[in-house]
Amino acid sequence: MKILDKKIWTYEQIDEIPEHSIVLNGKEIEIMASGKLHSRWVGKIYKRLDDLYDTNYWLFTNEIGILINKNPLLVLSSDIALVSRKKLKSIDTKILEIPPDLVIEIEKEKEEIDIEEKINYYSSIGIKKQIWVLLSKREVIVIEDNKRSIYSFDDEIELLEGKKIKFSDVEKEVLK
Repeated sequence: MKILDKKIWTYEQIDEIPEHSIVLNGKEIEIMASGKLHSRWVGKIYKRLDDLYDTNYWLFTNEIGILINKNPLLVLSSDIALVSRKKLKSIDTKILEIPPDLVIEIEKEKEEIDIEEKINYYSSIGIKKQIWVLLSKREVIVIEDNKRSIYSFDDEIELLEGKKIKFSDVEKEVLK
């Protein structure tokens, strides 16, 4: 985790925070660039989600910033986030200041923040469902209503509104 400077960011400066950063306790942390495999996973999952949800949900990717806390300022980023269009009427250039309905995180070789810590932060702001794709174990962790379930890539995982995905099918697309 690389702290970029000694400046302490505040909520009032939130629109000035550089892209490709997260903020932990007011300190700007550089987001590590993703590798090719991670990038393919994000793209293939996004493609499936877009087909399933684009009418009812806004889909965000590319490390979308999510406000966790205003003071001290805490802004994390997610690989993929879905927010109901009923909850978020329009989009702009700013980070998300409301909790997404679903976040999907794909394990990186080097995480900026501990996975357990990020799970707890997401839960603290009321994100309904978290899906963590652990490439190294070919497992998927689903957190919903503070309950954790672990699945294999071959299991069908329910996303939102009863729609399901098999990560083994996504994996085939990623690797071809």
